[in-house]
Amino acid sequence: MTKTGFNPKVVQELANSIADTFNAVGKHISENWPTIPTVLQENWKGNDEQNFESQIAYRVRDLYNKSTDLVTVAANNMIIGGLSWEETQNTNRLTGAEGSIETVTYNLEMPTINVEDLSSVKLRENSFAGEDLAITDSTAPAIKAVIEDYVNTIKTKVMSIYESLDSNIETAFYGQQTTKIKAYIEAIAKTLADFNTYLADFYSKVDPLITGTYEARDTEIGEKFEGGKTDIESSTSSLDIGI
Repeated sequence: MTKTGFNPKVVQELANSIADTFNAVGKHISENWPTIPTVLQENWKGNDEQNFESQIAYRVRDLYNKSTDLVTVAANNMIIGGLSWEETQNTNRLTGAEGSIETVTYNLEMPTINVEDLSSVKLRENSFAGEDLAITDSTAPAIKAVIEDYVNTIKTKVMSIYESLDSNIETAFYGQQTTKIKAYIEAIAKTLADFNTYLADFYSKVDPLITGTYEARDTEIGEKFEGGKTDIESSTSSLDIGI
């Protein structure tokens, strides 16, 4: 037997869950950011490090801002759908007759999404004046580890919003509407996945940017000096010093 309608309790719980999960995302981004510049600057010193740090901070803020709008609309749409069914039940009553039931409200409320202040998610400026401008042997693994942990936590929390919607939507709404709602949820999931890819792309750049570039330049400069040494030896070996 097919049902058509909604469950106001589940609708509210689902909307609240979306908001609570996203609020946790904002807190993670803000509270755990200081680890990123700390690990970066302990292992890598130079203008290129400063650029890398600045860029990843920008991507994190940009991802959060774009996700905030998307998730807010998604959570609110759950409530709007519930309110539409509440209105339907109230306008679908017979009126003007003895025994008419009063309108009802299921006390559905838009969830609160606390937009996190990410002003602290930024470059920790450092000129590294007087320091060795270099990388350590453990630079790439250390940076990859801290970025992977930071990014994967964001990804896991953000994608859990989609998973919660996908697994619970058919207990919140019933009927043909769920087909359209699930298609909407899938569109959200794709966008969230794109955002995560946009951020996680930094992880894939660590090896070629740090290890690859520095190793290649180390070899190149060494070869130049080796070639210079050979030239010197070649020219001085033929000198007649008159002895």
